[in-house]
Amino acid sequence: SLLGGSLQQKGDLEGAVTEFQRAVNLDTNLVDGRLSLGIALRQKGDLPGALAAFQTASELVPANPEIHYQLGFTLHRLGKLPQAETELRRSISLQPSNANAYYILGQMLDQLGKHGAAGVHTALLPLSLLPPRRSRFLFPLRSMIP
Repeated sequence: SLLGGSLQQKGDLEGAVTEFQRAVNLDTNLVDGRLSLGIALRQKGDLPGALAAFQTASELVPANPEIHYQLGFTLHRLGKLPQAETELRRSISLQPSNANAYYILGQMLDQLGKHGAAGVHTALLPLSLLPPRRSRFLFPLRSMIP
């Protein structure tokens, strides 16, 4: 929904969620609408609602890397780390250039104390794909590679 996106950009998350919900109610197969709804719900702090929106989108299009990234990111925020890792790895397998998925996965592996795995995993990603603020996080992980 264009209106939902506009409201979201203006910071009106309640209005954005209402518009995205209206759009997916009109067309239950609207994957982009479900993605937008999930993102707006997550921004609003409704992580269970966001997770439900992303799970429905995943059922509609199981091979969409963006959906798996959003699922992984949301599961990470919910503290469901094993499930988050699975979704992030799925996103990367479907789209190896998904810098955001590498970033969140590396951050999560580091939090789990899997420093070697985080470093090795993120070493596969060219830093040029990342915004500078994320490159700074990955640099120390790269130094952990034996």
